[in-house]
Amino acid sequence: ANGSLGSQTLLQLLNKPQVTKIYCLLRGPDAHIRLRTDMESRKQDTAVLDDKTRIIILSTNFDDDQLGQTTNIYQQLQCEVTDIIHSAWKMDFNLTINDFDRECLKGLYQLLKLASTSLSHVPMHFHFISSVSAAGSVVIDKVKEEPLSRQKGIALPNGYGQSKYAAEHICWAAMNHWSVPVDIYRFGQISGDSETGVWNTREMISLMICVGCGEMGMLPEDGEQINWIPVNYGATCLIDIAINSSARTASPSERVHHIQNPHVITWSQLIKYLKSAGLQFKVVPTEEWIHQLHGNPKNPAYALAAFFEKTFADGKICHIGQFSLEKTIRRTAILQNCPPIDQQLIQLYIKYWIEVGSLKATNS
Repeated sequence: ANGSLGSQTLLQLLNKPQVTKIYCLLRGPDAHIRLRTDMESRKQDTAVLDDKTRIIILSTNFDDDQLGQTTNIYQQLQCEVTDIIHSAWKMDFNLTINDFDRECLKGLYQLLKLASTSLSHVPMHFHFISSVSAAGSVVIDKVKEEPLSRQKGIALPNGYGQSKYAAEHICWAAMNHWSVPVDIYRFGQISGDSETGVWNTREMISLMICVGCGEMGMLPEDGEQINWIPVNYGATCLIDIAINSSARTASPSERVHHIQNPHVITWSQLIKYLKSAGLQFKVVPTEEWIHQLHGNPKNPAYALAAFFEKTFADGKICHIGQFSLEKTIRRTAILQNCPPIDQQLIQLYIKYWIEVGSLKATNS
């Protein structure tokens, strides 16, 4: 439940009366305190955490075969859990795939093993939150809503994308060999909450905008089309599909979902929205923008320079292939009804960034 999507998903599930109990597994000690603090920072209602009969927060050790729990608690999970939603993953684009092995891929294995040892008469369903980065280097017309083939050059050339690609195949192996029902959700870029405007400025896009429109005074001129999905809409789509997952066939081709905003705007339109909001900055060639990042180690976005240079060598910031949405839209009408990124939403994000000090109010 950590991260913007995880905490939003938890919040929405707790507001659904048909969800009778949630076990929330968080790595490390003081899990309850950290979750409450994280939700408060996102302006979320923490009162939902007070009902100890509906939410049980467990400090978790993914190196342990019982997830750091006693035998009794682990057996309770085996008996009571009907669905696992796994959204936690390291968000560091400068790491290699080996850096994701212990903290992410091993944790995935342990959760799949839990699902495979369900003591209930109903199989425990596994919902894995993947990323378009897992297929971000595909150059065909559109990536289909189906399992990815086993070959090199499909994922984005960084550890994050490669680890998500590997994780998808691990999930399918669990489905084939352990009979674990699996659904995979490839999320595109998640933006901030469309109701509160909260968008963590440590994330790649929000950091790029805040630093570019603030300290650097410049943004790249050429970027990919914008199909960001606000985190509250993304979580609602995920839950809507997950709740109805048992009604679908077991075919893997029916169990891959692409969660992106179907209503696309251009990069140049985003630039207009930012300028119309009062932000003052230049628009420069992408190569110049990356060069400026390289030249200032004190820049908060400096660590992203090598990532941008390596991943977006074609000169387009955030360039990732196109993804088919047709099947996912049929499975959840919420995706089709997601509003486009517009002037009003950009204003809301800017208001929040000013509030937390990531942008200066004099720029707005």
